[in-house]
Amino acid sequence: VWLAGPPPRVRTIGKLVKHKRKMVAPTPGIDAARAGRSMMAKRWSGPNPRLRPSLSFSAGMAASMAPATGAIMSSVPLNKAGVGSAVNDTTRELGGALGIAILGSIVTSSYRVEFDATRVPDGFGAVAEESVGGAIGVARQIGGVEGARLVERAGVAFTDAISTAFFVSAVISVVAGIVVVATGRRSARAEALRSAT
Repeated sequence: VWLAGPPPRVRTIGKLVKHKRKMVAPTPGIDAARAGRSMMAKRWSGPNPRLRPSLSFSAGMAASMAPATGAIMSSVPLNKAGVGSAVNDTTRELGGALGIAILGSIVTSSYRVEFDATRVPDGFGAVAEESVGGAIGVARQIGGVEGARLVERAGVAFTDAISTAFFVSAVISVVAGIVVVATGRRSARAEALRSAT
């Protein structure tokens, strides 16, 4: 569903959550996305080791984004639909920018901690420690068995850094899920009180 592109994805998920409450529908999607990120934080063996985590993450995003958009758009009157659309786009763009900045910083700092620059020939350590791309460039200049070992060490350090970033992402998703559930329950109670009065 996720790989088919946004229009089919939204239509499919829309059918699945058509008869569900707006605040309930995104929660399982967030849970599935969180599970996918948690699985990405582990090392998997065999062919396509990232397939299961990616499928879980993609399905969760597909199941949460469509009803979340519907909840935003239905919370504003029809003449303010432009405002609702702008808020929806802003939250996604801001979240994406912050996520890239925060998780990117975590990957960079974790890589530098994990990578052992003392085993790199003199004059190349700083470049190889800066990024995995720099390490690969140094390995090409060195060549031979030592270059291949450098690429392997850089790959392991980068994989560990990515796993750390996904773990932090999963923790953030847990907090987001708690906020969604708490907000949904509060809204349901407020609506029930209004209906009762």
